[in-house]
Amino acid sequence: MAYYTLPFNLDLMEESIQTNGNMVFEHTNCEFSLRCNRLNKEVTLSLFKGNFYAPTQLDTPDKTEYDAITIMLNLGNAVYYQIDSLNSPKIFPSHSIALCYSNTRTGLCRYQPQASLLFALQIPRSLLLEYIDIMQIGEKTKRRLERREPFIIMKPANAPLCRIASKLSEPMSQSNASIHQHLSYSFISDVTRYLLENNGRSHRIDSSEGLEKAIAILDKEFMLPPTITQLSRRVGTNETSLKQWFRKEFNTTIHQYVIQQRMTKAVELLSVGAFPICHVAQEVGYSNPGHFAAAFKKELGCKPSGYLSSNQNQHALP
Repeated sequence: MAYYTLPFNLDLMEESIQTNGNMVFEHTNCEFSLRCNRLNKEVTLSLFKGNFYAPTQLDTPDKTEYDAITIMLNLGNAVYYQIDSLNSPKIFPSHSIALCYSNTRTGLCRYQPQASLLFALQIPRSLLLEYIDIMQIGEKTKRRLERREPFIIMKPANAPLCRIASKLSEPMSQSNASIHQHLSYSFISDVTRYLLENNGRSHRIDSSEGLEKAIAILDKEFMLPPTITQLSRRVGTNETSLKQWFRKEFNTTIHQYVIQQRMTKAVELLSVGAFPICHVAQEVGYSNPGHFAAAFKKELGCKPSGYLSSNQNQHALP
């Protein structure tokens, strides 16, 4: 199935902060909510919960300059995302924690049909620099922050950090506001030490690195994809592990992922309305238009000709 694409305006975060409540979104293929609270003048907490019934892509077009650190804890399933200022797409695995700095927020997130739960704290870059300076760790990260160089550092989340995040995720009220503020600074300190100790070396997760390599290959070569054997060799793992990574993190198979990329590209080309269906079929890797039409109908519920007619009618002048 092609990715169901939705715009995600980050101004909604500010709206959630002002109303101190959930922003709820319901669509045919997904439902998700965003709750943001300003714990104090320096720390903003956000909690994203989603249930996705089809492959879904959230696009964030915000190009405004951004100068904050995001500490993210993924308590749900894996997320594929692209932050434009980072060098390459990333996989944020289930139950992992990350520290990310980006000078812009433009990018996208892709969710497979499964549940998602993301906890995040946004803090000023200057605040993290003070923590690093006081703790005398992460000299390499400190230099990156001083130069405003985008980066991400990731590790598996440990139980204490998950417990603090769980407590912070509770709705803030007058009775717990004080503990939320104290816990937020404790969380920042603990995460900073956890991620930046050992001379600030970047810690990654093997399956995450393997998935990123495999997806980069499939995204470019979906017209004529490598076999699973070829792909596993290029990634540097074995077939069994590669299949398990896709199933565990994305709840899908390698073959189905290729189909998603093909159908997403097909929808994009058909939406332009300038190409015959036989041309679209070849562009997405089908030499036989009949096989393409059958695959398209299976994934999207209609034939390419039906989609093309529907798209043309939607754009017709009244």
